[in-house]
Amino acid sequence: MMNRRRVRYIHSLIWVVCVFFLSGCGKGGEPNASTGEDNTPVVETITVEAADLPIRVRYVGTTHPKASVVLEARVPGLVKSYSVELGERVTKDSVLARIDDVDYVLAVREAAANLELAQAEYDSIRKTHARIKELLPKQAVPQERADTVKGRMLAAQAQVARMESVLEIAKERLNKTRIVSPMDGWVAKRFVEIGANVDPGKPLFRIVDLSVIKVVIFVTESDYGYLKPGQTVDIVVDAYARRHYFGTIERLGVEADARTNTFEIEIRVPNPDGLLKAGMSAEVELEREMLTDAIFVPQSAILYREGGPRVFILDERGIAHERAITLGVGSGDRIRVLSGLNHRDTLVVKGQHYINEGSKPRLQSQNQLSPSNSPS
Repeated sequence: MMNRRRVRYIHSLIWVVCVFFLSGCGKGGEPNASTGEDNTPVVETITVEAADLPIRVRYVGTTHPKASVVLEARVPGLVKSYSVELGERVTKDSVLARIDDVDYVLAVREAAANLELAQAEYDSIRKTHARIKELLPKQAVPQERADTVKGRMLAAQAQVARMESVLEIAKERLNKTRIVSPMDGWVAKRFVEIGANVDPGKPLFRIVDLSVIKVVIFVTESDYGYLKPGQTVDIVVDAYARRHYFGTIERLGVEADARTNTFEIEIRVPNPDGLLKAGMSAEVELEREMLTDAIFVPQSAILYREGGPRVFILDERGIAHERAITLGVGSGDRIRVLSGLNHRDTLVVKGQHYINEGSKPRLQSQNQLSPSNSPS
């Protein structure tokens, strides 16, 4: 009894499966994404455009000031005062700090007094020499006395010159008690405190000129040959990520770094508003070369087969033809085609795996591959 029931159950199951299969075959199956309801392959295409396209490369560099000067003490003494702080803007010839000048003022006064005495001595001897010179032809005075007075006059004249030099040196040392900015710029560092005893050579301030920023990058040998002075570059810094700065290549290094085999490049960037600071990280984008009549296509459109890369194009009748192509440099999801494709070809970019030479697929959509779609 149990065997009969089992046999009936198996027969019923086989009948249900057959009905389901036959009904499915009668409907022809549901179409997939690459075939139509009549099993005709469905493809998407683009129109290939050849254009002159720039190849750009990116490097990360560092910003540097146009000029950087460390101001040092030039005479010894106690720091009496300073008038600027970190980050403040300074102008050329403005006084940033003062060293106690009491001793230097006294030295100037003493040198001036000594000069006055030397000048008076010289004037007196010069007058005596003039009188003797008048009497000498009359033999009213001996030649020996005339020579002696002349020697004293020359010595007094030399003393005046020496005292003038001493006075100038004293004035210069007094002037050096004033720490003056040699240029317009910003205070990048202050090393001094009031009351500190400084000696000549002691750093007091570091002043930087940020009116123009220098961006330094290191480029590979393969890119170096395409660069030239005056070439424009695009620059973005992390601090102002939404703002683009434009600079020009100013200098090209002539010796590769022994460790990295890269060349130093200096880029000049105007900074009229002073937003760019020294030491910022800068992303530099520059044009490596201009490709003439270049064709870039989506990498997904390429079929990689044993004989090399292939693509499918459609002719004016919509017939598919397989083309062998030669590939160039890639950029993102695009790749350059060096040969095998022509301007205005209709390229199959989706569904190419389901078509063959001579087949006529159904076109779903068509787009134009313009230069704006190509890599830069």
